[in-house]
Amino acid sequence: MKSISLVIAIFLMAASNISFAENRIAKAELPAPVRNAMVSHSTGATIVGYATDTENGKVEYEMQLMVNGHTKDVTFDPQGNLLEVEEQVQ
Repeated sequence: MKSISLVIAIFLMAASNISFAENRIAKAELPAPVRNAMVSHSTGATIVGYATDTENGKVEYEMQLMVNGHTKDVTFDPQGNLLEVEEQVQ
């Protein structure tokens, strides 16, 4: 029984260092280069929200959009460089 408790404790400590979800943030919390880059990528879309996440030890900023009835997530680094575009397909 002690070994099971130890395994659970180790798992919980390891899991606490892993980011499973993005953290929602306000537009005002975005770095200026990211806000500026997001303007050109949101033309014609409805902005749903903003989030920050850490991937491989690096901070990323995401903008969630609705475009023509489907979702689109656009991810940037802190300098405003485009990293990834995820778009729902039907």
